[in-house]
Amino acid sequence: MNQPLNSQKILMPNGQYLSVPQAMERAILHHQSGRVPRAAEIYSRILKEQPVYADAKHLLGVAKRQQGEFNEAIKLINSAIKINPKVAMYHNNLGQAYRAVGDLNKAKAATSKAISLDVNMPESYVNFGAIAMEKGDFDAAISAYKKALVLRKNYTDALLGLGDSYLKSDQVETGLHQFQVILAYAKGNIAALTRVGIALRLLDRIDEAIEHYKKSIFHFPDEADLYNNLIYMYQRENRFEEAAECLRKLLKLTPDDAVARHNLNALEGFTTSTAPAEYIREIFDNYADNFESHLVNKLGYHIPEMLLEAILKSTSKRSGLSVLDLGCGTGLMGVMLGDYCSYLAGVDLAPKMIEHARTKEVYNELVVGDIEEFMKNKESASCDIVVAADVFVYIGELNAVFSEAKRLLSPGGIFSFSVEKAVDEKSSYVLNETGRYGHSKKFLQKLQKKYGFIERYFEKAHIRNNHDKPVYGYLCVYSMSEQCSGG
Repeated sequence: MNQPLNSQKILMPNGQYLSVPQAMERAILHHQSGRVPRAAEIYSRILKEQPVYADAKHLLGVAKRQQGEFNEAIKLINSAIKINPKVAMYHNNLGQAYRAVGDLNKAKAATSKAISLDVNMPESYVNFGAIAMEKGDFDAAISAYKKALVLRKNYTDALLGLGDSYLKSDQVETGLHQFQVILAYAKGNIAALTRVGIALRLLDRIDEAIEHYKKSIFHFPDEADLYNNLIYMYQRENRFEEAAECLRKLLKLTPDDAVARHNLNALEGFTTSTAPAEYIREIFDNYADNFESHLVNKLGYHIPEMLLEAILKSTSKRSGLSVLDLGCGTGLMGVMLGDYCSYLAGVDLAPKMIEHARTKEVYNELVVGDIEEFMKNKESASCDIVVAADVFVYIGELNAVFSEAKRLLSPGGIFSFSVEKAVDEKSSYVLNETGRYGHSKKFLQKLQKKYGFIERYFEKAHIRNNHDKPVYGYLCVYSMSEQCSGG
């Protein structure tokens, strides 16, 4: 039997003894003040003495979610719900935890339960709106955010969500208005300031967007998000000197920012061996939802189709293939190869890209991770094809990948990939102002010979557009000898 809450004493981290209610009050104060680890420690101490205290379980679960321990958060909040299933906030926060691990169906169910238990809690409608937006149901998201605003006028999270929903559903002017409403009563809201600039850009009011960010940075010079958006605008408009100056200022604020460092290296002409993982993840997670339509419709991207054609010209095998799709993205290459495979594995650094690839239902294995580490964990001579479509634009030094491809391929196996063409063919590879690498024909042929590949196909091709101008690269298909493979 647990003792009554008032009689039970809790040893606090400072050596003081408090009753359970006093300890909870202290923990909540820490929690509300942003001292989440200290709050979590006190909740844990309370639960050692009162293991069925639902509020402590719930709040410890909330703290764990805030600390990135999502599965532990789900476990704790579900445990609180078993003790007291009729507390709406428990279900609402459970929904947030499920959303954090990408289980949107369970997130929606938990949040819907919260709303059914308390129709007057605006936080639940905000979370429901966020889940609906992630699922692409913008009408449902807009409806939920509006309900939250009926319950709490000028609720900032609801206005931000409503504005985002309008932007994503191409109602940009209406979205811009929501952000301006926030700034009317909270001029220093950085999220709203950032989104105003995004909306102006989407409306093609480029000069206004740039001036907006410059003015915002003048008033809030320590906000990295404002710099990042201004840098994007400058790069988009080919105003590279101004972008570089902004990047230098940003790096004074955030000296460990690998993404900013990579972008500055690109603009200053300093070629590194590879783009940092953070840079790749940020790019592709940020636009995973619109990735395919943007590539195909705006960039004229058809590398998967072109590589498939090149591969089929280079091998007579048409079935039962074991294929590794490096940097698989949303699965465009996998869809091309799916009919020819008995086993198809994909790897990508960006979790959201992998989520989209999973919906294609063509992969036997999908992994979030680094391509070289992924390759090292595969058995030698286990693959018929290793393919990398538009991947090596983020890797300059390719020796390690070539070495692993040689080890993994069975006799006669195919190594197929695309690269951007280096502007300077005298260099092995160059980091361009775009942040992407270009490779020289000479370098690729040197690697082909070094690792014993046979050239089956090597063609210059128009691989994409950049600001409506063609970008050229090489489509390559190399093979192993029929007699040997592996390292």
